[in-house]
Amino acid sequence: GLLRGLAQKGDQHAYKAAGGMEISLWPGSGLFARQPRWIVAAEVIETSKRYARTVAEIDSEWVESAAEKLLKHSYSDPHWSSKSGAAMVYRRSTLFGLPVVAGRRTALAPIDPSGARTLLIEHGLVAGEWKCRLDFFLQNQELLADISELAKRTRSRDYIVDHFHMMNFYNQRLPVEIVDKRSLENWIRTNQQSEEVQSLFLKADDLLKAAPDQEFEQAFPNEIEVGKSRLPLNYHFEPGNERDGITVTVPQVALRQVHAESLGWFIPGMLNEKVLHLIKSLPKSLRTNFVPAPDVARILSSELCKLDAKEPFTKSLCKVMQEYSGERIQPSDFDQQRLPQHLHFLIKVIDDKGHEIAASRDLFQLQSEYGLQEIDLAGGEGAEEWENRRVDPSNFESFQQTILIERGGVRVSAFPTLVDLGNEVELRLSDTLLDAESQSRRGLTRLFALKHLKSLRNQVRHLPNLEQAKLRLAHLIPAGEFKSKFQDLLARVALVDGRDPVLESEEFEARNATASTQISIAAQEVSLWLPKLAEQVHEVRLRLERMPAMWKEVGEDIEKQIEFLLGNDFLNRIPWNCLKEIPRYLQAIGGRIDKLSNGGIPKDRKLREPIEILLSEYAELREISFIDDSVGWMIEEFRVSIFAQNLGTRQTVSVKRIREAMNRQASSAQ
Repeated sequence: GLLRGLAQKGDQHAYKAAGGMEISLWPGSGLFARQPRWIVAAEVIETSKRYARTVAEIDSEWVESAAEKLLKHSYSDPHWSSKSGAAMVYRRSTLFGLPVVAGRRTALAPIDPSGARTLLIEHGLVAGEWKCRLDFFLQNQELLADISELAKRTRSRDYIVDHFHMMNFYNQRLPVEIVDKRSLENWIRTNQQSEEVQSLFLKADDLLKAAPDQEFEQAFPNEIEVGKSRLPLNYHFEPGNERDGITVTVPQVALRQVHAESLGWFIPGMLNEKVLHLIKSLPKSLRTNFVPAPDVARILSSELCKLDAKEPFTKSLCKVMQEYSGERIQPSDFDQQRLPQHLHFLIKVIDDKGHEIAASRDLFQLQSEYGLQEIDLAGGEGAEEWENRRVDPSNFESFQQTILIERGGVRVSAFPTLVDLGNEVELRLSDTLLDAESQSRRGLTRLFALKHLKSLRNQVRHLPNLEQAKLRLAHLIPAGEFKSKFQDLLARVALVDGRDPVLESEEFEARNATASTQISIAAQEVSLWLPKLAEQVHEVRLRLERMPAMWKEVGEDIEKQIEFLLGNDFLNRIPWNCLKEIPRYLQAIGGRIDKLSNGGIPKDRKLREPIEILLSEYAELREISFIDDSVGWMIEEFRVSIFAQNLGTRQTVSVKRIREAMNRQASSAQ
């Protein structure tokens, strides 16, 4: 058969022949039942319709080979192949209108060298969509990554490398015959040391509109320090994206070590922008003192850089703003919600394996949901550096106040803690120093109580009016626990409170050596205090029960105060220097109730107004910082100074002094 006798299978017994002619297989043909895809016919006859006779099955690849010079080709969909490192295209070949090759992938270079070269530059050299180990390409990728990081950190478009700029760079330097990876490698191998090859190595001057200054790493650091923990930073520059800005990675075990004010300084390179936005967030009456805002922001930022970054940021900013303008600025004057998203850290919390648990710009919400108090060593990296162990009062071993462990690839601080388990003590790890010190005081108390149990029992047995006190305090201390609670109290007053934490075995033994004398002294103090406490507790309960309904709001306020003074295991929780003042605070409550008969609710409401403001500010501080109760006890003294001046205070207190104490607490918590 001739090439004109070729035909391709159509519907049922129909075939499409050269020139679009429709033919059918002769019914008597041996191929009639099988109907092969391609046939060649020796003759075509026409009766009622056109029939192909004397037919044979043929492979279409034979047709491509036999009719090579007669084929007509068309090409479509040029694209880049990262696997082959070359531009490719789909080819369609026809013979007399019959599709011999439907869509075969073939190299574009022999067909369109210019188009292949463009795709090589765009997808291979610029986009990096290939596996290439050529020296110039690897070096250029490193330089581009560095410049991309510059753009992310500085948020400056001066460091954004334009895609078309890079295409033009290679287009000017590559010979026209370079059309794919193979031709590029051959050319470089042949011209290894030539100027043309060397010109392919990018330099910073080829890309940057402005060079970074010399202190760039300090202005845009790779990590920030929180306590002894060093937390990595990651920069992302994509306005509108939820991850736009700076992400700080925090292992879950270190989450409660992070405080809002410790993140407030942000990073030096963006301090000026943050100050500018904070100025703009001020009320108009204050904002007019800081114009033009951009110039003032630069001045204030320069002054801030001279201050200790361990101080709370907003406090430091208020200080320099007051020095600049003479106008008093309070942290509450700023509207932090008006700061752009990228000026708040995105906090990414990770587990021990480095997997992300949560991410948010709301630190308090993260700490509330994911904060840990005790560090679980099971399965974590660095667990071999530490093992929880039982501590025996007869064989106390020294330990460090702070150790470093690794979690999720980040080294963070952990704090050895003496944990009271009731009849024994175990040394574990806590996530904050405040928790460690608080729990260790109780753990140390338990060790001394176990060590000197006989002496403590004897002293409690001889406390005066013990049965009467037990009766009056029964609603606070269960009768079955009364003696054991006071044994613990004596041990704490004698050997723990008012002293430095015990970390060394020598110090532990030194205290044991003086225990007998110290317990006797403590018993004398407690014996004078206990009857006063029991009497005042009883007296306040009676007064509250007798209060008329019209004084309900005062009664509710007093109940909240009593919860702070006598709630939640108060004998173990409250330091002795505060515990011994509680009878006086209760006496002041009695004085407050007495005054209601004269001034009534309006006067009481006016007197307690500054107390409520301080309590609100203190509650806000505790939300963003893990701090102790020292300010709370100052507020109790302030209550005495307002409602019962005749009782006197153990320290000078005022609204100003209490606020200063809050600022010191926030600073020390960082």
